[in-house]
Amino acid sequence: VTNSDFSATTVDGGALPAGWIVPADSPWRSTNADGHSGQFSLRCRTRKQSMAAPVTQDVTLPADATLVLTCALKTSGEVQPVVRIRVAGGEGAEFTRILSEGPAERWQRYAVEFNTGAGGAATVELWADVEQLRRPERPGRAGTVAVDDVQVVTVAEARAYRTADVAVRYQNVARGKPYTLY
Repeated sequence: VTNSDFSATTVDGGALPAGWIVPADSPWRSTNADGHSGQFSLRCRTRKQSMAAPVTQDVTLPADATLVLTCALKTSGEVQPVVRIRVAGGEGAEFTRILSEGPAERWQRYAVEFNTGAGGAATVELWADVEQLRRPERPGRAGTVAVDDVQVVTVAEARAYRTADVAVRYQNVARGKPYTLY
């Protein structure tokens, strides 16, 4: 996944993440104010019900491989963000999805294994709310979502990340930024 940490932005004002397709008139924006692994993330903030189509990126998957979809999600609590990967084109079959179930206002890291089957072209989708995914023709719920560190990695790489991420992360209430104690 290109620009998985959302640190690179487009040259036209820097409000959108480079390498990702963001729908026109979308509430999705790049931010350098709050990230899981650094200061950057992708945020969707809506104050009323709205149509928030997914942010997407096309990737190529190898055939018959077991891979791991990983991400970090943070939500205001009113919405449940979804990160999923599916066969590219139209309504391609879903390989897997991650549905946020974490506590409100705290970053939560997720990982799920999946098999690539025949492999080939696939699309990574970032949805602000599972209700919008279930019924794309209807407005989704209002709330705030942040997404960071979206990756498709091997099982061995996922294990290495899990081992390296043993430090406890705390929220710095004085500055609203996460910090790590070792």
